[in-house]
Amino acid sequence: RVCLGKDGPESAGPTAAAVPKPKGKGKGPPPPPPGAKAAPAPAPEESTAEAATAPAAKAKGPGKGPKGPPATGAKAAGKGPPPPSGGKGPGKAGPPPGKAAGGKAAGGKAAGGKGAKGGPEPSKPKVAPAKSMKPIWWTKMTLGVQIKADECCVWQDVEKLYSDAVALLPEEELANRFSKTAIAPKAKAKAEKKEEVKIIRIITDPQVVVGKEASLKKLPGPQEVAKALEELNDELLTVDNLVSLRDNGCPSPAQMKELAEAKQKEPLAPLALPEQYMWVIGNMPAYQQRLDCWIFIRSYKERQVSYQDALNDFLEVVKCFEDSENLPHLLGVILAVGNYLNGGTNRGQADGFDLETLGKLDGIKDAEGKDIRQLILDIFLNKMNKQATLFVDELDPCFRNVNRRINKDSDGTEKLDKSARICFEDFDLVVGVLHNEFTEKFETMTTILGYIDDPADSFKLRMPGQFAAAKESLEALVTTKDDAKKKYGELLAYMKVAAMKSSDFCLLWDNLLVPPNLILNADAKTRKEVLVPTFCQNRPISVDDLLVLWQFKEPDPKAVAKRRAPKRKARKENRRFSQRQRDAQEAAAGKLAEQAAAAAAGAAADGVAPAAGGKKGGGKLPPPGKGKKGPGLPPAAAAAPAAAEGAASAPESAAEAAAAPEQAGATAAAAAADGAAGPFPGAAGGAGAGAA
Repeated sequence: RVCLGKDGPESAGPTAAAVPKPKGKGKGPPPPPPGAKAAPAPAPEESTAEAATAPAAKAKGPGKGPKGPPATGAKAAGKGPPPPSGGKGPGKAGPPPGKAAGGKAAGGKAAGGKGAKGGPEPSKPKVAPAKSMKPIWWTKMTLGVQIKADECCVWQDVEKLYSDAVALLPEEELANRFSKTAIAPKAKAKAEKKEEVKIIRIITDPQVVVGKEASLKKLPGPQEVAKALEELNDELLTVDNLVSLRDNGCPSPAQMKELAEAKQKEPLAPLALPEQYMWVIGNMPAYQQRLDCWIFIRSYKERQVSYQDALNDFLEVVKCFEDSENLPHLLGVILAVGNYLNGGTNRGQADGFDLETLGKLDGIKDAEGKDIRQLILDIFLNKMNKQATLFVDELDPCFRNVNRRINKDSDGTEKLDKSARICFEDFDLVVGVLHNEFTEKFETMTTILGYIDDPADSFKLRMPGQFAAAKESLEALVTTKDDAKKKYGELLAYMKVAAMKSSDFCLLWDNLLVPPNLILNADAKTRKEVLVPTFCQNRPISVDDLLVLWQFKEPDPKAVAKRRAPKRKARKENRRFSQRQRDAQEAAAGKLAEQAAAAAAGAAADGVAPAAGGKKGGGKLPPPGKGKKGPGLPPAAAAAPAAAEGAASAPESAAEAAAAPEQAGATAAAAAADGAAGPFPGAAGGAGAGAA
């Protein structure tokens, strides 16, 4: 396109040729055409006009603007007309000068032609990574644009040190680690696994390992345990420690073999905690048998004593029925009532009945709902009170063998649970198990002794004697068990019972006299204050208690409290008296002979027992708790009233002590007897006081 000047197209020379359209954003002026001189700088007004039209040149519109007025002079050289202010897009510039001459402008590209932005050049050198790298998505800042030359900021300081930072970059490591195709090296992962400390474990189940370690942490160290096992040190290891060691620290032969193979492969690798105990204990000769024998010897005694006491209590239960003289009275009443009820039938006129009938009596009720037991016990407890009183005392071991407790079921309903404290069948079983265990361990001990050559070995020195004592105790236990079994069988035969469990036998009699429903159905106050303390707290039962339970007698809560209070007071008084008596005897022991001789001499001269203090004592003994301490009353005489205050046995002790010395003679003994008959036993006469 040719831009016309003032004089028309013919006045337009080569300088008026069209200039190539810049492809940048048009920030810089277009280059001059070839061979033309640079246009002079425009006047300030013209520059302002061009600057005002410059933004419009950036936009591209769909249409072309109208031609502007022709440029004048040098100003029009190489430029097309400015676009109108109202156009959407710029007008096309004139053809570039080079194109008008038949070619591209020389040096146009170097001067900011294609792609040139016209901004400041980057201050940092270009970087060409060896690989395609992972980008860092940041907002770029450039010196001279975002970072002004006269601005004080940190990046001005960084600019001075940037070259040093670039020199330190490990370019090869950056390319290998942060390229888009980087792969984690496998060799380093293997190296990290080698750094882990390997521990030898043959037990791999995590739950088993946790349980064993928790138990073994309570024991001393493996070496201490092994030494204690070798020396049979009872102080270092308790029975619970031994059981824990046997269950968690003793290896089986297969485990010991596996552990030895693992240590052979890794001789320097440490052992886990259970394996440490296994290795130390497993290397001891006959460790398992040695530990079993030691545990048995230390634990059998407690069981043997417990079983022996239980069997002795059961023998008392059997004996109370065998020796009862009033049991036939109760059975006679039951038989008479039964024959009356069965009168006119083939069940009447009976001479006896099976014992299980006692458990069926609660099913026979009158119109008011009271069963036949109420009538039977009314006759026995009231009309045969003497026999009933003796009967209840005779069967006390049977009643004490039954535990009674009030509990609640799942619905919250109260119920009375009864159970036999000692069931012979259970103890018959456990005694047999204990005796068989002893036999097994005794054979094991004998076998181990054959392999021990050291005569000073603790096992060889101690175990034979301890097993001999255990054999004697357990044989006595078995004898007691056999005796109880025999006597219980005889009792069942005496009762004409073919077979009955011992617990059922005891509960049969307890339910006859103490039915659960009578306790549960009583009013709350009577049950709490009378029935529960009497029948549910393992206390002896009396006839009066049964009379209250069966509502033959009004309950008296105060009587229950009074019946318990004197027992506590008596025990306390006995303890006080015993201590005072011992103190008095110790105080009088040193001067007993001298005082007895003096009392004998005084009695021979006057014919009357003088005061213990002679002239200094005043001749009279003040009542207990009164008077002053005088030098005339010997310590023994002063202690005698206190010693004799709470019991009647002090005069006897005083008489025996007075008669002991040979020099006291018969007169001293007579004086002691006289003193014992006085108002203050053991301290009335001189001889008696001195002896006390």
